[in-house]
Amino acid sequence: MMTHDFETMLHSINRCYSKVVSKGLPSVNDFKNGELIKSGDILHKSVALRIDALNELRKARDTNTRLNLKDIWSKISESIKILPVEATISSIGSQGFLSIPLFKYDTDIKAFEFIRLHIWDASLDKYVNTKTRDNFSVHSHLFQADSWVLCGQIINDRYIVEASDTNEVNSFFGIEYNGTLNEINQHTSTAQRTNTFAKAKQISHEIYMQEGNYSIRAGEFHKSDSNDKFGISATLFSFTSDNNFQGPSCVIGPSNIESSEINRKDSIYSKELIIQIDERVNL
Repeated sequence: MMTHDFETMLHSINRCYSKVVSKGLPSVNDFKNGELIKSGDILHKSVALRIDALNELRKARDTNTRLNLKDIWSKISESIKILPVEATISSIGSQGFLSIPLFKYDTDIKAFEFIRLHIWDASLDKYVNTKTRDNFSVHSHLFQADSWVLCGQIINDRYIVEASDTNEVNSFFGIEYNGTLNEINQHTSTAQRTNTFAKAKQISHEIYMQEGNYSIRAGEFHKSDSNDKFGISATLFSFTSDNNFQGPSCVIGPSNIESSEINRKDSIYSKELIIQIDERVNL
């Protein structure tokens, strides 16, 4: 089970807010026995809500017990809605969903932990190159991944992927990141083809509905998407390094492409989507 002292827990949550509001975030001195000394400040209240929600999520995850998703979500939702727009980090990555970071600890890679909110919605498609997304959808992770469905329907396909000495339609790609922001406020990364062909065989087609959950082992290949027929979909998503560190992650892509740049649109307005999730979670 992953444990952190309160100061580390607070730092891991605070760093998931925008730098614009970093000076207003609470310190350890603003808490006594884990409770806010003063609760009038909205940034402090937001952080306190996330501490409660994420303590609950992490405990249930690490003890393999059922999450009280409605309770956890109500706190996370409120922690986002009470904030000004610029306080929330929200970006769209290579797989086409909106990602809002909630907790990140990476001081010790052997105890790495990253918790995010993922949102799929048709309104986000305008920010995504859908052809690039589909070409590079099968991938693996460095860490154990756990996902809990808040609303909608998530489809997860698993694959066995092996290196091949013969020409194949697909090859292994490595991902190179550029952590800077350019003039249009986007992160970029590049999928770079390696010299190794890949043979991929799908071995499952899984459907997860509200309150369902699934795990992906470190190094296992999969692709996940939402079922648009169910409207907005959202999950709470956790990376941990508890389960056998497997080395670098990989992406599978077309062998006839040498490299592909993936733009990651930042600062997406998310409050309307949060309200929609509220409505679906509480049906």
